Amino acid sequence: MTFELAGYLLICALTIFATLSTRNVLSILFIYLSVIGYMIAVRFAGYDYDMYLYARMLDAGLDFSADNVYYVREFVFWFGLPKIFDLVQDQKWTFIVVDIIWVSLLFYALLNKKNSSRIPLFCAPFMIVFFPLLMGYQNIYRQFLASIFVLFAFYGFRNKYVVYLLSMVAFFIHNSAIIYLPLLYLYAARKASPTGKLNILQKGMFALSYVVMVGGIYYSSLSDTDLSKSSDSTGISLGPAYAALFAAFFIASIFMARFKVKELFSQYAYIVYSFFSFLLIWPVLGGAQGERVGMMLLIIIVPMFVTQLDGIFRQPTLRITVRLLFVLLGIAPSFLFSSAFNFLLTGS
Repeated sequence: MTFELAGYLLICALTIFATLSTRNVLSILFIYLSVIGYMIAVRFAGYDYDMYLYARMLDAGLDFSADNVYYVREFVFWFGLPKIFDLVQDQKWTFIVVDIIWVSLLFYALLNKKNSSRIPLFCAPFMIVFFPLLMGYQNIYRQFLASIFVLFAFYGFRNKYVVYLLSMVAFFIHNSAIIYLPLLYLYAARKASPTGKLNILQKGMFALSYVVMVGGIYYSSLSDTDLSKSSDSTGISLGPAYAALFAAFFIASIFMARFKVKELFSQYAYIVYSFFSFLLIWPVLGGAQGERVGMMLLIIIVPMFVTQLDGIFRQPTLRITVRLLFVLLGIAPSFLFSSAFNFLLTGS
């Protein structure tokens, strides 16, 4: 057994333990430090696929001239990561520093006291072992980091201008963060509305932002943009698994909304958005690109879904049982799919 796999199993065990626990400073600190320890084990285990390429580019002296749009349009990542490398002078510790940053953002966003959603404690470690996110920090790193910044904006702040600023940072980490644009606008507009509903102009703006998002993603798949450059297969064919996962979330939300269309769109708009967006985008992008978009959508919807699911069950024993089932279903693919499991065993 590798240290990486042992660390993953430890976080799985902590996630299961957290389903039985309530929030307190000591438990949060212990889980947080355990996750940091696990990420150190991940980085010292070696690089997989894209991570190997990122490591090589840390001291490559990238060209940020106007003629090289590829690096300029995502300058936060391509400029920021080499600067961290200049400070620490070590590839592995460069990634570890970035890992500490995103883990801190994740824990703050989900578990800070100002978060009105009251996301359960187990959700934070679950986000580390949930199989789409495992693929994120192991390989599809830029999309993953962009998604974490959007999650930080979405759950960590109430000020819409801060949310917009962090979303722009995410966009310049990876341009495919545009997929969150309509969803962020929807929730910002709802928060700004006294009734919590959209007027005709706001609905039109949402529709326009959705068209821009879909067009941007489709354009990325056809032209010389980063999504097309990042389309190399990781050896993991999980597109159908993602489709089944989004379908399961959608069906569950219908039941949770008690088959009321109005409640479905008001309380579970994020599920409806993600389900239909993935169905629109995945057939066109296909393969690895579609899976990456699926991961990005799941990072945002899982904490909110977990919170709403948790709130339905009042009886403690039943609530804990549902939590355990949710956790086990979320981590099972990491062990059932050999290519995903290999991320925990090998490095390049």
